[in-house]
Amino acid sequence: MANVSDVRNDSMTIQMEETLEWILDGVSKHWDDEENAKRIEFVHSLGLKCDCVGWSKLNLHDPRCDEILRRIDEFCKENGWTARGNYYRNYIESDPRWYRLCCEDFKESELSEDDERFKSQTGEKIILPLLKAYAILGNGPKTTYFEQCVSEDFRNACLARGLNGLRYCWARDIGKYSGMQYFAIVPQERVPQIMHDASLSYEKQHIDLMKSSPIYNRIQTLGGKLPAVMKVFTTLKIHLINCYLQKDMPDAYFAYGYQEETFSSHQEYDILIRSDALQQLQESKVLTKSQVSPVFIAEQPIPGYIVQSTMEKPFPSSDVLESRLESCRSLQQANRPKRIVTQKDALRILKYAKKQRAEEFQKGLMKKQRECLRGTEYEPLMDYYAICNGGWLNDEFRLLSYEESQSDTKEFLADMQKEETKSFAVNGIVFAKCVDGDHIVLSPTKEVMQIDHEGPGILGQWSSLEAFFEDKTT
Repeated sequence: MANVSDVRNDSMTIQMEETLEWILDGVSKHWDDEENAKRIEFVHSLGLKCDCVGWSKLNLHDPRCDEILRRIDEFCKENGWTARGNYYRNYIESDPRWYRLCCEDFKESELSEDDERFKSQTGEKIILPLLKAYAILGNGPKTTYFEQCVSEDFRNACLARGLNGLRYCWARDIGKYSGMQYFAIVPQERVPQIMHDASLSYEKQHIDLMKSSPIYNRIQTLGGKLPAVMKVFTTLKIHLINCYLQKDMPDAYFAYGYQEETFSSHQEYDILIRSDALQQLQESKVLTKSQVSPVFIAEQPIPGYIVQSTMEKPFPSSDVLESRLESCRSLQQANRPKRIVTQKDALRILKYAKKQRAEEFQKGLMKKQRECLRGTEYEPLMDYYAICNGGWLNDEFRLLSYEESQSDTKEFLADMQKEETKSFAVNGIVFAKCVDGDHIVLSPTKEVMQIDHEGPGILGQWSSLEAFFEDKTT
C-alpha cells in the first residue's frame, strides 16, 4: 500500500503524506445507539477500522481511496447524512537538516491547580505552570500554556556540549519533594517567515457556493487528494505541517518560528533543532527519535500555503531569567527529601482520612472476602479494602468498592475493545473514578493511570498505588 505521493506544479515536485480522520453525522444529530451501529457497520463495509462511535482514519494514498470517497458520498446522499473530518498533510524530507521539538502535555498529576503569571520584557502576559516536579515521570520535553519546556538534564547537556542559543526560564517547582526541574525555552534565533495553513477550514452547504471562495482556490492549488475530499465532506478542518524557506534558516543550533493570530488564541510555535545538535542531544540521552520530527525546508514557497512574517515570542528579560535561576538553585540547596512512599505511609493517610470523614467512606471488606482477592489482579488492593470498601479520597477522586470496580472494569475493557483505532492499549482494573467520569486504572505493571473519559488518553500517571493514594487522599 502506498504511503506517499508526489504533488506537482510548475515550480517543484514534493513527496507528501495525506491522512483523513473522518466521521459521518446522522440526521438526528443525537448520536443514538441505532445511528452509531449504522455508522460503524458502514465503516467496516469499507474495510476500515473505527472507534466506538465511528471515527475512522484513511490513508489518502491507499489504492482504494477514490472508491472509498465515492462510497462515502453515495451513502451520505442516500441517507441524508453528512461527512465531517480532519485532513492532515506532511511533506517528506529525505535528508532532514532541521527537526521540530515534539512535546507531550504535562499531565494533571504533575501540575498544581494554580499557575504563575507575569510580564514579558515587552509587557505581554506569560503564563507558566507551577509544577510538582517529583511527580514527573521521565525527562522528556513537556508543554502547557503555549510554552515548551525541557528538563534540567536537557539544559545541562546543552551547556556541557556548548550547544548555545537557548534562553531558559525556570518553571517554578512547588512540590514538597525533590524532583527533576523544568525550564521553558525560547531560542535566540527567530526564523523570519513561516509557511502554514493559517487556520484553513470550511463548512459548506453546496460545492457551487464554495467556488467563489478564496478557500476553494487555495484547496485547488494545494492539490493532492484535497480537492477530491472537499467534494465529499461538508465540514473539513485542514492541517498543513508548518514549513520554512531555505534562505531564512540561520546558522545556529536552535531557532524558532512563532505566529499568533490577533483575534483568536490560535498560535503557531515551532522550536527547531539543527541535525548536528540533535545528534549530540541524543547521545546525551535527553532526546529520543519520538520527541522530534523532521522539518520540511523548501527552496521556494509551496503553492497554497500562506507565507507570513513571524513574531517575537514573548519571554522574560535576562534579569528575570537570572533571578528565577537563582530561585531554582536555592530550592535545590534546600535538601528537600526524595519522594519515597511506602504502602505503610499510604495506608496511614487513608486511615486518617476515614477517621476525619467517616461518613464519606464505607466499611472495610471482611478478612474472608479479602482473602478471595489473593492471587488475582486485586491483590495489591487488599490492604486498602481492609480500611474501606470504597469512599471519597478527596472532592474529586472516589475509590470504588470491590463490587463497583468489577462492574466498571468489565465495561471499561469492553469499550477499549471497541476502540479499533486507538494509538495505545490500556489494560488493568478500574479501582477509582473522577467526578467527571475519568477512569483510574491499575495496570499489570502496577502503574496507575488516569484515563480520559472522552477518549483514550492518559491525563495522569503515578508510579505505584502508594504514590496515587499518597497524592490524592486528603
